[in-house]
Amino acid sequence: MKILIVDDEPAMAGRLAAEIQAAGWPDCHAATSAEEAVEIANDKHGVDVLVTNVFLDGVDGLVLDQAVREQLPEVRTIFLAGRDVSSLADEIGGRPVLAKPVDTTALIAEIARASAAGKEEAPTPLATPDPLVGRTLGTFRIDEVAGEDSDGPFYRAMQTSIGREVEFHTLGVDQSTDPSQVECFLDDARAKANVHHPALLSVFEAGDCEGIYFYASEVPQGAALESLAARGERMDNHTAIQLLHAVSEVMVHLGHNKTPHKALKPRHVIVDHRGRTRLINIVTHAAMEGSALDEMRQLAQALQPLIPEVDETRAVRELLAEMQAEAATVKSWTALLYEVNRCASGNGPTHAYKMDAAARAGVEAVSAARQRGRIVRLLVRTLVALVVLAGLGYVGWLAWPSKLGNPAFEKMILIPGGEYISPTGEKVQVPPFYIGEHEVTIGQYADFLAWVRRYPSQAASLALSDLPPPTGHSFVPAGWADTPSGPGYFSIARKGGTYQGATLTLASPVFGVDWFDAYAYALWKGRSLPTSEEWGRAATGDKGLRYPWGNQWIRDNANINAPGKKWLTVDAIPGDRSPYGVIGMAGNVSEFTLSMNKNDKTGALTPVICGGNWSDKSLDIQRRMLNLSPSQSAPTVGFRIASDVTQQ
Repeated sequence: MKILIVDDEPAMAGRLAAEIQAAGWPDCHAATSAEEAVEIANDKHGVDVLVTNVFLDGVDGLVLDQAVREQLPEVRTIFLAGRDVSSLADEIGGRPVLAKPVDTTALIAEIARASAAGKEEAPTPLATPDPLVGRTLGTFRIDEVAGEDSDGPFYRAMQTSIGREVEFHTLGVDQSTDPSQVECFLDDARAKANVHHPALLSVFEAGDCEGIYFYASEVPQGAALESLAARGERMDNHTAIQLLHAVSEVMVHLGHNKTPHKALKPRHVIVDHRGRTRLINIVTHAAMEGSALDEMRQLAQALQPLIPEVDETRAVRELLAEMQAEAATVKSWTALLYEVNRCASGNGPTHAYKMDAAARAGVEAVSAARQRGRIVRLLVRTLVALVVLAGLGYVGWLAWPSKLGNPAFEKMILIPGGEYISPTGEKVQVPPFYIGEHEVTIGQYADFLAWVRRYPSQAASLALSDLPPPTGHSFVPAGWADTPSGPGYFSIARKGGTYQGATLTLASPVFGVDWFDAYAYALWKGRSLPTSEEWGRAATGDKGLRYPWGNQWIRDNANINAPGKKWLTVDAIPGDRSPYGVIGMAGNVSEFTLSMNKNDKTGALTPVICGGNWSDKSLDIQRRMLNLSPSQSAPTVGFRIASDVTQQ
């Protein structure tokens, strides 16, 4: 039996379709408009049961019903309505009407009756109402069943204390009697709650309420990747690149932090109606990782049917083929992120990609023997430099008439893997990584903005999938540009002039950037922002020093609490040098990191900012500041970049 769910709330349409499929009708599809519904009905050669919202935007459900019945007189229609329909009794004609939000049990029962009226035998409808639906547990009002996973049933719920809709996951009744399973469930919930990434669904709260073990998470908005493929959907090039970028970035983030997780499956990847990608939180407290090659192969297999064969998608399609090849050259999530960045910049996997893949394979082989001697290390640097130059399209960039960034400030320093001692005394193992010797300068950032102006379409893809739309984000720092009231700080820096009482040059650190700007710049360079743990290890070494140079404060060793000096050049104070040779981590400007933590006051995810600055009176360079949202900037905050060892 063919069932079609039509509602202009994509999350509701997708959820209802999934629940109907789970109840025993696999040929159930979702549409978000009357026009889309007609397309699906034509594509599926008809529909037996039409479930439609009466009050659809555009062509409403009553008109849709009439149009479908003209072609398919035997169709059985069930209406959904979020408000009174008594005045529409004649048009509805005695057919069933269910109130929104929809009770899934009632809908399944109506579909069963409609099926019984047809030629096919219907599955047995759910007969027993769920005992939690309608209850309030602590601050959570349980509204309806949303599904079931390996732990137990989960629900749509409202956190009434703050008016937030959540997905309320519970431990099954049978498992709740086993202390070991209870402990595992709660440990998993805590692990999920302690991982923060913009593309990963957050977990807000976990615990035990009236004997029910639970955790509350964000509600996924959209449909799972495997559902999109089953519905025969198509995805444009930009959305496909954003999806691959979001997924690979989350997996790299988990890998960098050695965070255990379940094997990633296509069902964990959610795409909303605007093409934005989020991932179901797959974090666990104990190691359950799958093979990155298997995860990427399954992702490619699920995504490939969605990509139309047009010239625009050639690079993505070739990358998906590489991900599925027997002798795959893309062997890690970091490598995939690198290749996705190439596709986004217009230098995707074509003939040049094949050569780069061979070079990268050589790099990986040489890298494994990196400790054998100085000659090997030199070969690694040379090969990787060639790959990076080709992959990021720097050939054209290097041909520009002038570059304002000083090459001396491009140096990356290898930080060996080891222990980082946090300000709270917690010991964290940090894998090896590279970090910029200096903070990013005004001149370097000017080169980035010149590229953005020259290649606006490629620049648009530098934003994360759920960040502000590219049309509304220029990447220009606050105070940078000239205005009718006077020159911006970039013009002043080019001349070595005075800005707000301080001398600025192109070698001064860039400031006035928000987290999105810093993230985009790092991505443009083929790198990333450092995590807060990486930043801390680079600044204080194995011993968790108070300051980069030691445990005793030396006034002239850092540009801290110096309002008259403000922004010094990034190499102005050689005494501000960490045990690994990283410059300027104690002062000049504080720095954005890749890490996100919850702001205690607002509850929102906020970038972690590390290090002191010229205005800072605390002298505590290890504190983690959460005083700016991702879209806010400050004259005392800049950034530096980092990379995984495989990216060097």
